[in-house]
Amino acid sequence: MTARPSFAKSFAVSEGNRTEEPTPKRQREARARGEIARSPDLTGAAIMLAVLATLAPAAAILVSAFGTLFRVAGDWAARPELSGGVAGATIEFAFTSFVRASALPLGIAFAAALVVTYAQIGTIFTLKPVLPDLARLSPVPGFKRLFGTAQLVDLAKSLLKFAVVLGLGATVVARAAPALIDAARREPAQIAAAWADILTSLGLRAGLALLAFGAIDLTHRWFRQRAKLRMTREEVTREHREEEGDPQHRAARQRLHREILSQATLDAVRRATVVVTNPTHVAIAIEWDGAILDAPRIVAIATDANAPKLRAYAAKSGVPIIEFRELARALVSHPLYINIPPSLYAAVDVALRRARLFSTRRA
Repeated sequence: MTARPSFAKSFAVSEGNRTEEPTPKRQREARARGEIARSPDLTGAAIMLAVLATLAPAAAILVSAFGTLFRVAGDWAARPELSGGVAGATIEFAFTSFVRASALPLGIAFAAALVVTYAQIGTIFTLKPVLPDLARLSPVPGFKRLFGTAQLVDLAKSLLKFAVVLGLGATVVARAAPALIDAARREPAQIAAAWADILTSLGLRAGLALLAFGAIDLTHRWFRQRAKLRMTREEVTREHREEEGDPQHRAARQRLHREILSQATLDAVRRATVVVTNPTHVAIAIEWDGAILDAPRIVAIATDANAPKLRAYAAKSGVPIIEFRELARALVSHPLYINIPPSLYAAVDVALRRARLFSTRRA
């Protein structure tokens, strides 16, 4: 007796069969759920480098402002007769300078975050990731998410980033140690300048390292998201059927569409003034009404097996049928509802006169 495969084994086989690339529909659905590959490290690195790029002009504004503040404060302490208005104006000046100095780095950082985020995910607005989901409250899936492979990989990347930034910091401080020791014997402004150089160098190195980490992280997340969206052949076939419809239903719709077109053709034949033939394989319905049309035009063309059907319906509708081989061959490739060219007016006039004669005799 052959043992039946367990559910776990069947599930594993199903997961292993996900060899097909995700369809556009599946990718759109994932995007609508907010499942898009993006790297927070890349955004963080862009913000850090943007702030560093604007730190020098911002620091110059702050140094000038606080220098003025300390000078005015010293004069005020040395000369108590100065009014309190001077103190208020000084504080207001310091606050305004601080806002001016902070606005530039904050604005550049915000712009950098927007640009990098847009470059990663484009324009999307969805509340799906933040909406409450009862399935997330289940402890088993939550435990799997907490200790899953993806989380362990993210933890390893975080530890590696911390180690790299720590190593960069130690290297920068070790190289700057003699300058720091020498600056310790100097003025406070020189000590601040030395530390500013160290922090700027460290920030620049850390920003570039995080930028490289972000590029690698984005690539990894893209491939992981792509693998997550892979489909089995059965899923691709089922989705194709859902979009295109069952073959039998699709054939029925096509038949109905042909019937609708045929009905439109028959309506046009009923309005025709004359039908010219070659006489068996081509039938062309021509409409002419001098009161509303600028020139005769073709309203229906039938060839091969459909030509007898058009002739039969024209005869049933009382439309004159004229055998005119040369004119039929000249008009068979002419577009519908477009005026017949003037070069064929004479031949069409002959067909119309024959049609009037046919109608007179019939009457």
